[in-house]
Amino acid sequence: MKTNTLSKHGFNVQHFIDKFEDTAPEEWTTNQYHRHSEHLCDPDRYCALGFCGCEHYPFDTQEGDALRHIFQIAFDLYVDDVNDGMTSRFNDTHPRVRILTALYCLKARGW
Repeated sequence: MKTNTLSKHGFNVQHFIDKFEDTAPEEWTTNQYHRHSEHLCDPDRYCALGFCGCEHYPFDTQEGDALRHIFQIAFDLYVDDVNDGMTSRFNDTHPRVRILTALYCLKARGW
């Protein structure tokens, strides 16, 4: 079993499961990073990276960089594409569910 081997900056899959399970669905949003215009972003709602304190590319927190790393290494996907529903691999209608489904998939694989 590959327990906790998929991590960066000390953040692993379980950390992100715990973090996102502790959020409310109404706190989530999509397209925060694809808009590239701060005045369009809702200051009271976040994408997965926003919950990690990221506000701009490049990733400006270690936690956000770790989340990006996990999704790229494990799935060859950008975490914001999963959040925003831009991939058929995780196609639930809500961003929180898409992100958690991906993370639970990794946990089931022993990550």
